[in-house]
Amino acid sequence: MEIIRHIKVDLYGDTQHFAVAAKQMDMGTRYVGVTLMEDGVVYEIPDNVEVIINMTKPDRTHVHNDGERLGNEALVPLTRGMLMAHGTAVCEVQLYQNGALLTSANFEMEIFPSQRDDAGIMHSGEYTRLENTIHAAREALQIAQDTQNAIEAAEAIREAQERLRETAERKRRGNLRSGQGKSERTGERTTLQKQSQSVSMRWRQQSNRRRSVWQQRRRQTESSFHSLDLMRFCLQ
Repeated sequence: MEIIRHIKVDLYGDTQHFAVAAKQMDMGTRYVGVTLMEDGVVYEIPDNVEVIINMTKPDRTHVHNDGERLGNEALVPLTRGMLMAHGTAVCEVQLYQNGALLTSANFEMEIFPSQRDDAGIMHSGEYTRLENTIHAAREALQIAQDTQNAIEAAEAIREAQERLRETAERKRRGNLRSGQGKSERTGERTTLQKQSQSVSMRWRQQSNRRRSVWQQRRRQTESSFHSLDLMRFCLQ
């Protein structure tokens, strides 16, 4: 039950009037597919670009939401928040990639009124893009913190095992001084060496695995804060 309205919007020029129409209070059904034009020639949207929709609603509240690239169109989902107030809304599409930002000309959306009682409808701004980014950043930070705690716990275990090894080594030296037989000393030394090597190997393996996970979570966190920087840039 999806309706996509395909329109063309230039990267330059004045506001495009009555570019698209929608019905107040609809949700999850209406989309706008925007083909960007550059002086009458279709603009090729790059791969891996972020699509953003900015909108000033008829009640003068604002929307800053995510869209997506579908083929060579910027696909904009019309959320219920975007269609909350009827009247004329002014929109623009932005493409963001690697610190570069490209914004289309403005286009108007005419939102026709619903027969529901307007007195029961509350209007507000909508910033799902910012909210989603903040949520993702918080999750990444928590995962990174949990991973760091696991690394610190593993280090504490390693230190305890090292202290046990040192205690065993002191005992071995004491036994040597007490004059135990050569064969017994050799066997005990071999056993301690094997135990020490086994503990050291297990710790290195655990540490490497945890470090790999922590580095991956760190990259996710840095990516999330990169998106937050974009939010602050776009909202200036």
